[in-house]
Amino acid sequence: PAAPLISKLFWAQQWSELEGLLQSTVRMTAWTAIPSTVMLMLFSYPILSIAGDGFRVGVSTLIILSAAQAAGSLIGLTGAFLNMSNNHTFLLFSAALGLGLNAISAWWLIPHWGIVGAACAYFTGTLVWNGISALYIKHRYNLQTFFNPFYHKKSFKAWL
Repeated sequence: PAAPLISKLFWAQQWSELEGLLQSTVRMTAWTAIPSTVMLMLFSYPILSIAGDGFRVGVSTLIILSAAQAAGSLIGLTGAFLNMSNNHTFLLFSAALGLGLNAISAWWLIPHWGIVGAACAYFTGTLVWNGISALYIKHRYNLQTFFNPFYHKKSFKAWL
């Protein structure tokens, strides 16, 4: 678990090591999330067919939910960082904002698009919650939690 290390590095003000840890974890998450998301997108129809013919209509929903999970994982450990750095109030604010946007989007989209609308609302809420948290961390601490394939600083490897 990265949360105790985030706390330790944050309170010791070891910013370079902390950013290396954040980048290492998001990199590992990305390398599992991206291939699994692509596989679910490519093979969603046969996967859902295993459960029965009635589940085939959920292909679009599965694709959207997979993309939402992948997007969230590419943003990084924002929740863990905010909790471990005594920013739980901002985490609550961003989660409430994401939940509110999710609820409003669901209220508006579900009557028109059904379950696909619910998946789109979830995607929107998740992206807003994680995105706002990542921007807050970047602005307040100048730390990058989101996946950056061009990150060039030395990665944190002591915990691996």
